[in-house]
Amino acid sequence: MIAVGFLVISLMPLVNQANIYTERRNLLVGGYFEYLNSTLDQVDLSYESTLRSYGLNMNFGWFLYDDFAIGLKVGYGYSQDKEKVTSSDYDLDIKTDIFKVGLFMRNYIELTGSISFFVESSLVSGFGGTDSHFVSDTLVSYTKSGDRFELEAGIRPGMVIFIRKGLAAEFTVGFLGFSYTRHDTGEDPTDQQASTTQLDFSMDVSLLRIQFGLAVYF
Repeated sequence: MIAVGFLVISLMPLVNQANIYTERRNLLVGGYFEYLNSTLDQVDLSYESTLRSYGLNMNFGWFLYDDFAIGLKVGYGYSQDKEKVTSSDYDLDIKTDIFKVGLFMRNYIELTGSISFFVESSLVSGFGGTDSHFVSDTLVSYTKSGDRFELEAGIRPGMVIFIRKGLAAEFTVGFLGFSYTRHDTGEDPTDQQASTTQLDFSMDVSLLRIQFGLAVYF
């Protein structure tokens, strides 16, 4: 899918006719639901990890040129990360709330009169908090809270299907790009580290990471 995305971008200068909904000076407003579900089970280590996240995002865009839009992103996300290690006898439950704001741009290519493919590039920052709950029969249990900052830059391939005049269903699959996270962890009986930082490169095109929603073009 990533290869197809880059191919579409390279062919866009050859496209002369825009979809009537993606012409210059048009606007778009969309609401999107995001879902991520990931499970890691290592039987030999008696280790199990489950990550689930949900998000609601809004896009407000303006078509600067035919088939090319820029705009603003705002959103909210919630995630829960659970770890269970039978061999070490502990359970860790981390819940995160985060508010997001950022910029995006989209390049479209029309496949049919009612279906278009697009590639969305975005830069989004997030601010929120994390609550951690650690339970163990052999170690010291604790509960703590901390602040969280996120910065994400990358691209998502997607498709828009126009259901009726101006109303469209949209979805994206996966993410290709970089993400930076800073987490102020607070203090607990086993770790006095005040904060952690993490920089990741993601190339995820699986159906485990999707966005789906509705948009109005006018």
